[in-house]
Amino acid sequence: MRNTAFKLAVLACIVTMPALLPAQNQDDAPTRVAVINLQQAIGATNEGKEALSGLQKKYAPRTQDLQQQDKEISALQDQLQNQSTMLSDQERYHLERELSDKQRRFKEAQDDYQYDSQADEQDAVRTIGQKMLKIIDQYALQHHYALVIGAGEQQTPIYYAAKTVDITQDIVNVYNATYPVNSASSAASRSATSASSKAAKPRK
Repeated sequence: MRNTAFKLAVLACIVTMPALLPAQNQDDAPTRVAVINLQQAIGATNEGKEALSGLQKKYAPRTQDLQQQDKEISALQDQLQNQSTMLSDQERYHLERELSDKQRRFKEAQDDYQYDSQADEQDAVRTIGQKMLKIIDQYALQHHYALVIGAGEQQTPIYYAAKTVDITQDIVNVYNATYPVNSASSAASRSATSASSKAAKPRK
């Protein structure tokens, strides 16, 4: 569920990014064309992997809470179905009321979870994407590309592209070298996230 949410959030942010057309020198106009899967590139960077890992840890307590609520709802549904003939009208009424309340709380918690997690994912993708566009611009100028086209995006269908013109991995390598992930700060961040998760209390 986290990976799917993360991919959806990545795709939503990429669609909003403008097409890239590097500036051309009139005396030496570049003619090369390249393609890049920006969605794949963002997720393949060390910073992107770190961001995904951090979000998974941050939302782990809420994910577990939702799973527990779902189990409780299923148990009540089974009880109502399997013991229907043995329950009094009053008992059935209380169980149905309890089920309705749990379903309402579950829906609210699920909506909050999706809104918060998607907002965090989009922020992470936007931050990485903005820096990556600058790198693509510099890379295109340095390697004399006239056009860099997005691959794997619905608004720019590409029916064929030779592997030699795909610069996705090259951009990932340049990005990782330009924006290295600090191991010390990453470890501190993981420790803080772990402590926060332990302190978090499940919803009631």
